[in-house]
Amino acid sequence: MTNISIKKTEDVVDVVENVETPENTDNQKHLKVGSYDVSIANEKVPLLGVAASAIILLVAVGVGQVGKKWYRSYGYALGSVALIIAVLGLLPKISDHFDKFSLYVNYFLFLWCFIGACIMTFGDGPFIATGERLP
Repeated sequence: MTNISIKKTEDVVDVVENVETPENTDNQKHLKVGSYDVSIANEKVPLLGVAASAIILLVAVGVGQVGKKWYRSYGYALGSVALIIAVLGLLPKISDHFDKFSLYVNYFLFLWCFIGACIMTFGDGPFIATGERLP
C-alpha cells in the first residue's frame, strides 16, 4: 500500500463537490497542487504537521536569539528527533514496518513535542513570548 502518491493531471478543477467517488473513499487525502494530484493516507496526515513544525523549530532555533547554549542544543535535538521520526513514518517502504508500532510512535511524538514546546516556550528558548501579553 502506497501512503503518498503524486500524479500529474492536465485539467484543473476549481469547484470541488462533496460527492462520494472512488477517489475520496480510498482512505486518502487528495490535494491539488498546481497540475499535480497529491494523495496521502489519512493516518499519515498528522506526521506532515509534525514534520512542518519540526522544520519551523529548527529554523527558529538557528535564527533566534536563545538565552543559553543548553536551550539551543535542546532545540536542535527536539526538532531533529521529531523530523526524523515523522519522515521515516511517511516513507512508503519504511512506513509498512512503522504500522505495527504507529500507536507507540504517535504517543512518543506527542509527549516529546509537548514537553519540548513547554520548555522552549516558558524557558529561555527562542519562543519567549506566548502571545498573551500586549505591548
